[in-house]
Amino acid sequence: MKIRNTPGLFAPLALLAQAPAATAQDAPIVLEPSSAWSVAAEPDRCVLVRTFGEGDDKVETNLGRRFPRDRVSFLMIGQHAKVQRIGSALNDPGPSNRIDFRFPENGPKGYYRAVSGDRDGVPLIFSEYLVNTAARDSAGDLTSQQIWEKYGFTVKNFAGTSGLLMEGLKRDLFLSTTTFDKAFAAMEKCQDMLLTHRGLDPEKESTRQTGPIMDRDLFKSLAREIQADYPDRAERDGRGAFVTLILKVDADGAVTNCTAGSTFDNPDLEQAACGIWQTGARYAPALYAQGEPFASYAIQRIIYRM
Repeated sequence: MKIRNTPGLFAPLALLAQAPAATAQDAPIVLEPSSAWSVAAEPDRCVLVRTFGEGDDKVETNLGRRFPRDRVSFLMIGQHAKVQRIGSALNDPGPSNRIDFRFPENGPKGYYRAVSGDRDGVPLIFSEYLVNTAARDSAGDLTSQQIWEKYGFTVKNFAGTSGLLMEGLKRDLFLSTTTFDKAFAAMEKCQDMLLTHRGLDPEKESTRQTGPIMDRDLFKSLAREIQADYPDRAERDGRGAFVTLILKVDADGAVTNCTAGSTFDNPDLEQAACGIWQTGARYAPALYAQGEPFASYAIQRIIYRM
């Protein structure tokens, strides 16, 4: 697999860093920052980018978010981005692809499923979203969205930490990140720009009460249509993908724009899913302020699996 190398516009953020030293042979590898935080505007998201380490130890990290309320994705590229056993979580979602992700300052602990790949021969791991381990035992009567809002990793989680510890790689790794406050403030500005670019109103989005909602029977029908219309080339290649659809939903519930994003290059899968969803989807519109409908966005994640 090759990761899409999408150019972005970078704005350096002058943040300083210090890293604790490892004290034992089996202690995690500790990497200090080798660049300032940068914010990049990509077609489907805003990302925070920073490199850690030098020479063969150098890794590039990328924390991304499509919209202010969206989950935080994680990408790392470099020789240390190797899981215990190389494999794709799309077709081999075993425990070997689980990476524990910890905040050292007594913060929340969680994990992500690492999709393994490479960019120009350099190893990478990617997760579309991070999962807080507290959610596993705290579902109760909560909906999946309520679980996410209560237990999911949010910008607030990241803003309160100064380091990230990853366990489950070939060698445990500690990134001395310093605080994220200024970096995430820059990301918020980037996301407001993306909202405006998509024809949405950042001020109304900030007071959004509910997002667009689709009838469950219609959702199942579209899912069956996507499954039945697996692109021929992808089917021959045995190729799967995580595809995220970013949909503009007007105040009357109609989908007027669809942008497909996926980390790995799968334009045929992206186009197929986007075409079906934009043609057949219909939503109850988003509501803001005093329950008034307005044009907003919906995000639909699709897993193509052979």
